[in-house]
This record gives sequence, structure tokens and C-alpha cells, in this order.
Amino acid sequence: MPTMTGERLQALRKAAKMSQAELADAIGMSRETIGQMERGQAPIERRTELAVLHVCEDHRRVSDLVQLIRVAATLAKQARAQAQVLRFDATDIGIAADLLEARADEMEEAGQ
Repeated sequence: MPTMTGERLQALRKAAKMSQAELADAIGMSRETIGQMERGQAPIERRTELAVLHVCEDHRRVSDLVQLIRVAATLAKQARAQAQVLRFDATDIGIAADLLEARADEMEEAGQ
């Protein structure tokens, strides 16, 4: 007796951001069969339920990982931009310090 409903199957698939065709391919079924199961027109066997749960969970984890990698890449780009700004600021400060030191030397020589 099936324990997974068509609504649950569809909810899991959508939560995993998978199309019917992607899920069908992942578990070795046709897209049409997935659609029939989601509409309650075909039974969902226990082995199919287990395969769906496994594939959808893995797909969701991969999607989460991809999202985390994208966030990390964005943060890395921001950090690189900040480092460039800081280097630029440090260069400006270094130039300003050199100019001030040279001016101080000039003033010191003029005062002697």
C-alpha cells in the first residue's frame, strides 16, 4: 500500500527545484509516470517513494551547497574589492606620509 501521496511527491519535487523530467530521469521512470503519480492516476510503490525521498534530499542538499558557494564567491569578491580599496588607501597614506616627511625636512633645513 502506497504511503506517499501524489501531492507529497509533487511537493518534494518542487522543494528540490526539480522538473518532472529531472526527477523521472534520476529514478529511472518516465516524466509521464511521474505526472500520473502526482495526479493520483498511478500508484506510488514503496521503492519509488524511497527513491524519490533520496533523490530529492540529495538534490536539495546540492542546491543548498551551490547557494552557499555562490554566497561565498560573492563575499570573496567583496573582500577582494575591499582589499583593493585598503591597498589604495594605504598607498595614499604612504604617499602623504612621504610628502609630509619631505616637507618637514624642507622646513627643518630652512629653519637652520
